[in-house]
Amino acid sequence: MRDLRVLDQVDAEYQRLMAEQPWTRREFTVTEFAQEIGASPETVRAMINDNLVKAHKRRGRWYIPVAEVERIRGRTS
Repeated sequence: MRDLRVLDQVDAEYQRLMAEQPWTRREFTVTEFAQEIGASPETVRAMINDNLVKAHKRRGRWYIPVAEVERIRGRTS
């Protein structure tokens, strides 16, 4: 019976990891995004405030989807 409980715990952890996929970068912080596009963090914050960059706030910090890098690079090319 104990082995089945362990198996259930392992399966639950597997499901959690697959849902989050922490090994896959899905978003950038403001500083990381700024480095990616060659801008300052202040510029990126201004872009967020002007709705030029899609971002969401979590625990007091802005997070920007990875797809925004390509969108912004395409706009400036």
